[in-house]
Amino acid sequence: MRWLCVGLVATAVAGECSGAELPAWTPAIRPDHPRLFFNRDTWPAVAARAAGPEAPALLRLAAEEGPDVAVSLHSHEGAPAVLRPAYVPMAIQQAIRALAEALGALLQARGLPAGAPPPVSPEEAVPPAPFNLTSALYHVCGALSLTVECPHGLVGPRACPVDMATILDIQLTLYEAVLAFALDHGTAAR
Repeated sequence: MRWLCVGLVATAVAGECSGAELPAWTPAIRPDHPRLFFNRDTWPAVAARAAGPEAPALLRLAAEEGPDVAVSLHSHEGAPAVLRPAYVPMAIQQAIRALAEALGALLQARGLPAGAPPPVSPEEAVPPAPFNLTSALYHVCGALSLTVECPHGLVGPRACPVDMATILDIQLTLYEAVLAFALDHGTAAR
């Protein structure tokens, strides 16, 4: 079994810090959206970076290697959540939901936070769902492609309380669940 893990991990400082001195870059954090550092002036540079060589190189690698599973790692303030790609067959959506359910059960059995599995539904949203890297990975190589959002230690009323050890436990449990699912079920795409 081959699998591709795309690490897109963002870290942010928000809320109160208990006596620690804030890093020098914290004034750049937008108060209206603490995880976004871009604004009208910096957006052209962000767009240029997104159009850079990384995404085509990653898609080329996926097409050449043909992984069974492609996991894109993201971070957010909530409990761990599996997101499905857009514009994939219902069978792929069902397989991703089953994997998310298995991950959720394993996380809960270990006393770790877990989010709800993604819905299985036809693409009928208005506006339509984005065709992003996770979707492109499925269409390029047929991998069971998903995004996993993991809490990363933000402090606030909606934040999932985690420390570094818990984040590591969540990530290792994710890898265990993905490998077990692929070994038990294969991949629905092939």
